[in-house]
Amino acid sequence: MRQFLLSGALSVAQAGVYCPTAGDLVVAYTDGGDNVQIHDQGWTVTGDGGAATKTAFNLNGGYVEYDMDVSSAHSGVIPNIYSVSPSGMGGDGFDNGKYCDGADNDKPWCMEIDWIEANGQCGGATTLHTVPGPGPDGCTSWGCRTSYHFGGSKFHMKVEYDSSGHYTITRDGQTLGDFSPAPGGGDFETIRSTHESTGAVIYSSQWTSSWVPPPDDCGGGPGDLQGSTFSISKFEDFWHCCSRTDSSKLQWAFTNPAASTISKPIAKPRWHL
Repeated sequence: MRQFLLSGALSVAQAGVYCPTAGDLVVAYTDGGDNVQIHDQGWTVTGDGGAATKTAFNLNGGYVEYDMDVSSAHSGVIPNIYSVSPSGMGGDGFDNGKYCDGADNDKPWCMEIDWIEANGQCGGATTLHTVPGPGPDGCTSWGCRTSYHFGGSKFHMKVEYDSSGHYTITRDGQTLGDFSPAPGGGDFETIRSTHESTGAVIYSSQWTSSWVPPPDDCGGGPGDLQGSTFSISKFEDFWHCCSRTDSSKLQWAFTNPAASTISKPIAKPRWHL
């Protein structure tokens, strides 16, 4: 079973670990078949497809952990996992009609943080998009990016945010750095304020194009998308699942920021492959 673990809380008094079931996740899109398989706490994507959380989370002061398996992903294909911050989700949660991102395309613009975009099994990039439009100055659609080789097709990542929106991202315990251009204070403030006002939907997909993320020596695209598979899941350490948080209440809190019955929603996701 492919799984992930999401640690979350509605308030300090209600702190606990949030473990999404398949019902808390959504198939974002498919190639017309059943190529996106959602399980309690995880998913597998073969070919062109994606999955997402139904809920947006305030990740400030929280973290996400996950293992990613790209052992069956092909060169020139881009398995990924990232966050986007769509506005106006409403009580019915996320669906792909509400999708937005930080690229220059026909979708609405919103903050996008690419925790990882892989090029098959070879390597990948982590990229921040906080500024609309293209250009080399700041974290635009071109991104504030760092890239790396994998050295193995299964690995563990942790994405952690402090209360000011600063992030620390590690892969197999190694902190990712050397982002170019380097994010500044305005970028971190955008992260902080967006997480608090809109939240972050966790989105994961697989696609291909003539563009592929660096490193450049991992090969070009497009690749064999239909034959490519990746998965997000967790280690079998279920003792982390000590309590359950209602994701519908988390989303309700984001769409009703003045709600008095829920104080400062915080999601501290922890995902493991």
